[in-house]
Amino acid sequence: MLPIFLISLFISSTNSCSQVQKTWRCLDATWTLFNRGSYSWCIRPAYGMVPLGNASSLCQDLDSSAVLTGFQDLTELSKMSQEVANHNDSIVYMAIGAVRSDNCKTTESLSTASCTPSNMFVWTDGKTTGSAGFNWLVRQPNGCFEPGCSASNWVVIYPGYSGKMDDFWEDWLVNGAICGMEAIQN
Repeated sequence: MLPIFLISLFISSTNSCSQVQKTWRCLDATWTLFNRGSYSWCIRPAYGMVPLGNASSLCQDLDSSAVLTGFQDLTELSKMSQEVANHNDSIVYMAIGAVRSDNCKTTESLSTASCTPSNMFVWTDGKTTGSAGFNWLVRQPNGCFEPGCSASNWVVIYPGYSGKMDDFWEDWLVNGAICGMEAIQN
């Protein structure tokens, strides 16, 4: 009877070793951790008035590996919009990591089936995928291809409007940026 118990103990202990869970953490408590399946991502706002085209510098000021972030889903977007609104409810525009796709940068392309609100913009952070994190205002994105208006190739969120999104041009002033970086594996 004793040998069977020892064999059972050996099998049990070898199985538990192969199921070690990965744990993730953010740089510090100012970042919010999101589990994205095979990896985890940390997101936080950075504040400062800058032109939209320079908003990534706010992220770099936080950490050299921080970038303008995308949102994998509306949960991430909602959480960050609420955090910004709680910080200061008068903040209007926050830059995020999304730009107009190369296929959709002309006035003519906006009227094609290949340029719809769900695929007109792409995430720039190198990790976020899909279109589930986009949450456009009514009649947006509109491209702003008007006289005196350069093409709107960047995306901002309105934290006070549940993170609704709009497209703007690079010299538009924003109140800050939503930044992201890979979580650190323990």
